[in-house]
Amino acid sequence: MGLNIVAKRKMSLKGFAEGWDDCYLMIKSANETKRKEWLKSLDQEKSDDETAFNTIRDACLEVIVGGVVMSTDADGNASPVEFTAADVPEVVEAMNFVWQQEAVSVSTGNDRLKAMI
Repeated sequence: MGLNIVAKRKMSLKGFAEGWDDCYLMIKSANETKRKEWLKSLDQEKSDDETAFNTIRDACLEVIVGGVVMSTDADGNASPVEFTAADVPEVVEAMNFVWQQEAVSVSTGNDRLKAMI
């Protein structure tokens, strides 16, 4: 029997900006094959920042599936709004590289690695 295991993880956006404490991203967990593919892409051009930026951005577009972010209306009032997969490119564009890396880290499970003493 073949299994197609899909897990989603919730990544807090607390600290992203003022008022974002209750915001989050829903992230699809990446499998080992996908993780190795991303690492291979990053290894090929270690000195090429553009490759790293593109690989991480593309990974975010694959793994972020929804969440809650702050949105400003025409009057300048900010409120939390739920977003779906259709809105992911806009959300990823608003995130800087560090937040994008964090999302990929959550997807691959690297954020769960802990030092053992």
